[in-house]
Amino acid sequence: GGAEGGDGVAREARRAQAEVDVHELLQRLCKLSMKSDGLDLATEDMQLRCKLLSLELLVSMLRESGPAFRSSELILACVKQQLSIALSANVVSPLPRVFHAATQLFIELLSNFRRVLKQELDVLFGIFVCILASPNSSFAQKDMVLQLLHRVCQDRALLLEIFVNFDCDINRTDVFKKIMTHLAKSFHLAALAPAGPAAAIAGGGSGMVLDLPRPPMGAAAEHGLPATALGAGAAESTGAEEGGAA
Repeated sequence: GGAEGGDGVAREARRAQAEVDVHELLQRLCKLSMKSDGLDLATEDMQLRCKLLSLELLVSMLRESGPAFRSSELILACVKQQLSIALSANVVSPLPRVFHAATQLFIELLSNFRRVLKQELDVLFGIFVCILASPNSSFAQKDMVLQLLHRVCQDRALLLEIFVNFDCDINRTDVFKKIMTHLAKSFHLAALAPAGPAAAIAGGGSGMVLDLPRPPMGAAAEHGLPATALGAGAAESTGAEEGGAA
């Protein structure tokens, strides 16, 4: 009994130390990812490499994280505070490689921590929407944001959670509505742009054809939502098309 108790204490001590080590590593990577540009070309290049490496390592940490990582109060506090700030600083970067790494980090946060980061994700979604709407955003930035939204739209369960956790919450932004509005605008501009997809994206749209899923009717029912909350528009559209064909 004493030996087993001693082993349990030793395991708990190792677990606690591992948690502290991961927390410290996460903090250091967040700080590295926020390093500003240097005063000379050589220093600037080195800092850019450090920034990109730290963002890639953060993406890898979140992607490979397990239940212990995602349930640790110490680590979650760091994710909510320092990691969210680091991500906010990098999603406005004019450098395509940094911006792309930041969008990948956002995807991992959305996939693994969306239930505990409602406020932070609300802010980040707002930044991406502003990038799409701004005439000052580059072609590459708008294209990467649309690719990010494409990935979001491929996960029907995630779309439903976004609708329930943001649009159905009176204290949050209508994230689902904004995503659909901007994607619809992108399709419209792409169809009208005489100069092709590039002109469409430059004007706020995209030439991509995205495979947008219809909101899952069964999933809506499981969450206690009326079917019309997510699927009525699609049903009405389908009915109109059938009536026109008849």
